[in-house]
Amino acid sequence: MSDTGASGHLRILQVDAFTRRPFEGNAAAVVLDPGDLSEAAMLLIAREMNLSETAFLLPPSSPAADLRIRWFTPAAEVDLCGHATVATFHAAMEEGRLAPGVFRMECRVGILPVTLERDAEGKPVVRMGLPLPVLADLHVATCRIAEVLGIETDDLDSRLPVQQTGEWMLVPAAGLDVLRRIRPDFRAMRDLLSELGLGSAVVLTTETVEAGSAVHLRMFAPGFGIEEDPVTGSAQGPVAGYLVAHRLIAPAGANLESLSYTAEQGDCLGR
Repeated sequence: MSDTGASGHLRILQVDAFTRRPFEGNAAAVVLDPGDLSEAAMLLIAREMNLSETAFLLPPSSPAADLRIRWFTPAAEVDLCGHATVATFHAAMEEGRLAPGVFRMECRVGILPVTLERDAEGKPVVRMGLPLPVLADLHVATCRIAEVLGIETDDLDSRLPVQQTGEWMLVPAAGLDVLRRIRPDFRAMRDLLSELGLGSAVVLTTETVEAGSAVHLRMFAPGFGIEEDPVTGSAQGPVAGYLVAHRLIAPAGANLESLSYTAEQGDCLGR
């Protein structure tokens, strides 16, 4: 692909994250050698790729970091993205750019830890640290939320609150069937999220497809040009905080670092 005005070409990789099979999981575009691309050029490339995120691997601007990643949706730069981080580190290892180790990744939310390893088959394994979520009640009528999702107010789980953390709105649904029936009005959703000062809506339920899972979710971010994201790594911090706060999952002791759970996403999109 032409690098928007300069001579030469730009190599772009497309990686399906959170899956072992092609054409499933969540696709991200990865640029390992962006050179001196401007922010405007990065956004144009993201629009051209037309995936939920395109990631650009850059040298760090802070001496406290080892590398820097910027993520762009087709509409804007975002502060944090999980699946495109997994895709970037995976691609960088396969391309021989990074070896196993612990990295300090600079991004717009700060410096986060990323661990890169190989599994028993020699394939890359990426573990990414996320900011700790701080939950707050969201004072908005549930009928408005239900309306933008294309469901009924009774389809929301009245035992649990609608809350926010960072840019996320967390909406509890009454069951898996509700998630399958969601038919969003994306314009109305974008307006509601903008009114609330939020960027994304996560709808979740503890009813799952597989018995060993803790939660099933769908994520919508129309203000960022993403109607629905197939699998959202960066949502797992907020979702984990919500599940723990409302005792829907519990650590295996007093130490929260021991907490582990499985989340499901993408089924409603065939991903």
